[in-house]
Amino acid sequence: MRSEILRHQPTASGPAPGALALRLPRWLTSEHPIPWLFPSLAMILAFGIYPLAYSLWLSFHKQNFFTRSMDFSGLLQWQAAFADPRMWGALVTTLTYTAVCLVVELVLGLAIALLLDVDRRGYGVLRALMTLPLVVPPAVTGLMFLLLPATGLIIGLAPSLEHDVLGPAWKGTSLMIILLAIGYACEVSFNVVYFLLQSLGWGGRLFAAELTQYLVLVTSVALLAGPYGLIGIGAARILTAIVVAIAGAKAAPAWFVKILRRTFRTAVALVILSSLAGAAAWFGASVVPGTAGVAVGLAAGGVGYFLLVLLMDQPFNLGVRRALALFFPVLTKG
Repeated sequence: MRSEILRHQPTASGPAPGALALRLPRWLTSEHPIPWLFPSLAMILAFGIYPLAYSLWLSFHKQNFFTRSMDFSGLLQWQAAFADPRMWGALVTTLTYTAVCLVVELVLGLAIALLLDVDRRGYGVLRALMTLPLVVPPAVTGLMFLLLPATGLIIGLAPSLEHDVLGPAWKGTSLMIILLAIGYACEVSFNVVYFLLQSLGWGGRLFAAELTQYLVLVTSVALLAGPYGLIGIGAARILTAIVVAIAGAKAAPAWFVKILRRTFRTAVALVILSSLAGAAAWFGASVVPGTAGVAVGLAAGGVGYFLLVLLMDQPFNLGVRRALALFFPVLTKG
């Protein structure tokens, strides 16, 4: 694999003689830090600032069920929220969870980064080993094994989560949950390509793939959010995932496409099994009422998925056991 990586790395000799080069201002090229900030800024605007501003506007308005218009209500909804003890309990839980996670992730992440960011002998190999397993077929299979059933379970439990857990105030969000779950599942190939391009040092291709992702995301959200609301945002997420998966395949080296082809049969099998897990979760949540039904559906879908995968792994040569051995070496025994 190393020989193939070296063979496919771009040379630094520059463009061929006579080739037309598009000259851009330096601040628009990948060598300047400003263009690298645009994708993150677009994501923050589309999924951070805009929803926050829109939610703030909604908090001062109330929908008229007869005219379907939004009427100004002043501080009535704010007063009702602050008078509700459930809001204070949720606020305390959120702040506690955020504080604990922030401290742990920041301290551990910074410590690991500082340990690896040295020029001592062998640390370059260690950094490469941390990303290289993500671009081999078993790792791709492992990502699909973990991500696809989660998507199936979320889709199967979305109606029960809306009715039995979130409550009437969240009516209509189940379709949004389903669309977002499908969108994240569609990005599994690009997530692998991202680490691959990072490990190869192909900053230009990585920049182009990420820029494509956020341009498509912002454009599709702008076009679909107005007429279709939250459903349009979910559809935009799926459209972006499909486009970026294609862009990632184009940006990756040729030998990576061969890796994806080798995992195609496993991907199809896992999609089918994940769909069955989602159906089992939906059935379990439908039979048992209330929040207990969500737990029953989750257990039925999850356990059923794992059992089916274990039964079909060796007869159909899915490679799931080999993939899980990357994450859980104990599975290599026996």
